[in-house]
Amino acid sequence: MTKHLHTSFTLEDMADYVYMSSRNLTRLFKKTTGITIGAYLEKLRVDKAIHLLADGNKVSYVANQCGLKSTNQLRALLKKHKGVLPVNFTYI
Repeated sequence: MTKHLHTSFTLEDMADYVYMSSRNLTRLFKKTTGITIGAYLEKLRVDKAIHLLADGNKVSYVANQCGLKSTNQLRALLKKHKGVLPVNFTYI
């Protein structure tokens, strides 16, 4: 997932990749990690966004590279997980 954040993929795509049903993948992932695939994907996006913003990239580029459809989604994600907006990322 980390290498493909910038592309669009579904749960079914991931399940096909590991030769499982999406239901089985979801259950096994939650049992193994303690979090859902969606929560893990959000964590990966936040981590990548912070890294890219720290490198001085523009917010629109960062949103695109994190697989988000808009800069508003990036702002909402950072606000939800870190309590800051992209302009304040250096304070994380």
